[in-house]
Amino acid sequence: MGPMVLSAGAAALGMTAPTALFAAAGSSQAAGNHGWVGTLVLDEPDPDDCELRSAQGDSLYVEYQVFIDDKFQGKNKLEFKLGEAPVVGWNEHLANMCVDEERELTIPPSTHRHRNIGMSQNISRDAVLQFHIRLLDINGTFRKRAYASWKARDERARQRATQQRAVNAAKHDL
Repeated sequence: MGPMVLSAGAAALGMTAPTALFAAAGSSQAAGNHGWVGTLVLDEPDPDDCELRSAQGDSLYVEYQVFIDDKFQGKNKLEFKLGEAPVVGWNEHLANMCVDEERELTIPPSTHRHRNIGMSQNISRDAVLQFHIRLLDINGTFRKRAYASWKARDERARQRATQQRAVNAAKHDL
């Protein structure tokens, strides 16, 4: 199997290889055909460090890696609502996750059914799709907190610079 090649239609839509793969794996979910999806927890934070767990209806921000038959295809970030996930199995298997937890989902051909609307025929009908997914944020909570912290640091730096200019001006006037 060679590298993933996008169809002209997928390229015209601006799809990247991992995004096209999302469309492929998600199409069977949209059709309501759920099949077996293997799940493995690769990494999870200590229970004391888990402030919040994902639940249906939450907005999840994830980083994912895509593998086809164990060959790395790409890495991307995505935000979606749990319950409306773009890939079969994600709604069920990304619930109850902590931020910074990583899971592996394996989607066999019997589940994805080779509905590769954005991929060329270079992908085998027997291909096994695998996603390594790390949860980065739930409902923007951690990104908002980080942004507020960044803004506060920036404001403190501005205040220090203003104070330093005042001190330098006072020294200059002497």
